[in-house]
Order: sequence, then C-alpha cells, then structure tokens
Amino acid sequence: MISGFCAAWVGIINTAQLNAAHPASGDGWEMNAIAATVLGGTSMAGGSGTIIGTIVGAFVIGVINDGMTMCGVSEFWQKVIRGLVIILAVVIDQTQRNLQAKMALQARNESK
Repeated sequence: MISGFCAAWVGIINTAQLNAAHPASGDGWEMNAIAATVLGGTSMAGGSGTIIGTIVGAFVIGVINDGMTMCGVSEFWQKVIRGLVIILAVVIDQTQRNLQAKMALQARNESK
C-alpha cells in the first residue's frame, strides 16, 4: 500500500512538472532506484537495508547524475556509469561478506 501510494505521488509530481501525462515518462528510473538501494547498503544477495542508507544512496546517485549531466556526458554513458557503480557496490558487498564469514570461521576455530 505504501509503495502504491508513493508511486502515485511521484506520478502526480511528474505530471505537474511536465504539464502532461505520458505512460513512458518514468522509463529508466528503476535503474536509479536499484543503484540507490545498493549504494545504501542493501545486499543484492538478500538481507536487509536501512531507510537512512537508501536515502543516502539516493542522494549519491542524484549527485552523480547531476554531475554527469552538467559535464555533458551522453545518456548512453550515464547508464553505463550507473551500471558500473552498481557492479562496484555489489563486488564490495560480496567481498565484505566473504571477509566477515572468514573472520567468523577463524574465530570459531580459535575458540575450540
């Protein structure tokens, strides 16, 4: 219900900004949503994230998008860079999980 409410609210805001309603006006926004949640600390392998982390991730993605637009980066390369940011965040997350698992296993072995 909350997700539907938020989607409707964003649709109303988008329509007000564009002074027109078009069903394809939000295409591509899902990439930004995924990037924001992954940068905010939510694992792609499952698990939980925080609202604050997702908000911080959204601000980071917004700054990256605005910076690339100001620098005149084409839309194609903007998508490529966003994809690379997501891949980098997933790699860092997986590396961190593996390191934590190794440390827990080592601590378990030392206590025996």
